[in-house]
Amino acid sequence: MCIDYRGLNRITKKNAYPLPRIDDLLDAAGGCKVFSKIDIKSGYHQIEVDLADQHKTAFKTRNGLYEFTVMPFGLTNAPTTFQSLMDKILREQIDRFVVVYLDDILIFSKSMEEHLKHVEEVLAILKKTQLHLNLEKSEFGKVSVIYLGHRLSAAGLEPEATKIEVIRDWPQPANIRELHFFLGLASYYRKFVPRFSIIAHPLSRLTSKNVPYSWDAACTKAFRAFKEALVSYPVLRIADPKPTFVATTDASQYGIGAVLQQDDGDSLRPLEYYSKRMPSVKVATSTYMRELYALRMALDYWNYYLLGRHFKVFSDHETLKWIKQQTTLSPTLLRWFHEIDIFDFELRHKKGCYNRVADALSRHPQYMTCLVKSYDLQKKLKEELVEHTAKDPELSPILERLRVDPGGQPDFHEFEGLIFRRYENHDRLCVPNHEPLRTHFLDLAHDRSGHFGMAKTYANLLRQFDWPGMKGAAEKFVAECQVCQRIKLCRQKPMGLLTPLPIPNGPRESVSIDFTDMDLVIREFQQKYILEFGTPKTLVSDRDPRFISTEWKDFTSHLGIKLCMASGRHPEANGLAEEINLIVFQLLRALIIPDQETWDEELYSVKGLYNNSVHFATAMTPNRLHYGWQIRNPLSYLFPEQPAGLTPGRPG
Repeated sequence: MCIDYRGLNRITKKNAYPLPRIDDLLDAAGGCKVFSKIDIKSGYHQIEVDLADQHKTAFKTRNGLYEFTVMPFGLTNAPTTFQSLMDKILREQIDRFVVVYLDDILIFSKSMEEHLKHVEEVLAILKKTQLHLNLEKSEFGKVSVIYLGHRLSAAGLEPEATKIEVIRDWPQPANIRELHFFLGLASYYRKFVPRFSIIAHPLSRLTSKNVPYSWDAACTKAFRAFKEALVSYPVLRIADPKPTFVATTDASQYGIGAVLQQDDGDSLRPLEYYSKRMPSVKVATSTYMRELYALRMALDYWNYYLLGRHFKVFSDHETLKWIKQQTTLSPTLLRWFHEIDIFDFELRHKKGCYNRVADALSRHPQYMTCLVKSYDLQKKLKEELVEHTAKDPELSPILERLRVDPGGQPDFHEFEGLIFRRYENHDRLCVPNHEPLRTHFLDLAHDRSGHFGMAKTYANLLRQFDWPGMKGAAEKFVAECQVCQRIKLCRQKPMGLLTPLPIPNGPRESVSIDFTDMDLVIREFQQKYILEFGTPKTLVSDRDPRFISTEWKDFTSHLGIKLCMASGRHPEANGLAEEINLIVFQLLRALIIPDQETWDEELYSVKGLYNNSVHFATAMTPNRLHYGWQIRNPLSYLFPEQPAGLTPGRPG
């Protein structure tokens, strides 16, 4: 259950009771050989709320109004209240053989006999105070345990392996792009790595324009030296609770990355790295959702450092600064805000170019090498592509050379058995010479994209695919399409000299209109165009009696729209609207076969198909031209998402 307590937290007087220092807790267990770790089950719910304050926890559901009788999760003072309780009931045992951090109790002893007595004493106190345990998360009589992100044993204290394995297990960069990410991460901490420039030289040399990407023994040595330096002292250190903690987060379509740091007076020193693949079920359609997910996961991962104390958060997505002022929330956002709001932090914007560590972690090569899987590529289709790529007489030699020397073919790169060809701003999948595969992609580009003509079908293919003779194959496929042969109109060239209409100065200034039903046009134009885009300056139409009627003139005059009428008996003068009508009718013929009664239900499909097809007057789809980004189409699931580019018409 998730309840939004942000309003209550905002006016709550903060409890100043301190949470224990992490290093003090860890130091207390030094020299011990046997450990037990006890987790309190739903600890907050085991504390009763005073009867006079229960109304403050009220929440409303469709079944009525409810109030908590026990302390709910999400209240800003819940952590300190619970810590105060645990310190009180275990005050005689704490620092002797017990330390407590919220609901995590650590018991430590120098011998097993002594440890049994200590455990029995603690369990008796918990039983007396009626605090229930979570046995699944508890451990007893261990020689080594994980506590607060560190491994405790008789040998002493060491960092938990998972917090440095992101760097330690970083794979060897396979190309320039991956090398840039790694060097960006390493150079951020260059002042903590002795002889940084000397170590970096073999790797930095590979990033030069005129140097081919050839990984050798010197590169391997430098790569290993960097990884060893980044996960060892003096770079990675145990937290000091006095300086302010700083969490920096970043997210990409591939994964999330974060680094926890502290200011030592001269600069920020890293404490822990965190990186996680972006689960496909949580990949949001907006950067805002991704960045918020990264923040939520990082705070949860480092809660034992951050909960109950003020800290700073840096993110390269500026709108996250307003997260606590959001009013309308989806169920997912409400749940995330509920988890985030218990933390006391100041969020600051940090541009991506200054956020290299978290940015590199969010684009970890292990996440980027699973792009096809993350978009649920049909297993059978992928297996066929891999199989026939290896058999193809033209592609198989390229594949072998790429596996031996990834940088030896500058125009190609290999990815999980598939070959991609590099172009100026995107990569295209090289489709092997196997007729069923090529026919499948032609079907996606033509039949499932609206039965447009050869030019648009070929443009759809060019976005993502490459094979010899692809243009001829597209031309033949469209010419032999039986649906197109039945529905396409025969167009006669218009007679007479046409004069073009003035070019508008900006989007939505001039609108061309035709009708099928006048009442429908007025209603739809007002509700679905004006309310979304505003009123245009001019409106172009023919001289149909409906458009010169008093009703239509009053409607447009009231909105301040200037009417531009085409010449009588010359519909070609309003060619924009007439052309769209023809396209709509053509697409409807393809979509409503064999049922001719569903044409009105398919209009939104027609709109989507047309707006996502390349228009050769602009070399872009209407969607990209209008909104500045390209929506996904039936072919997109095969490919990784490309980073967002500049909006057309806006300077870089």
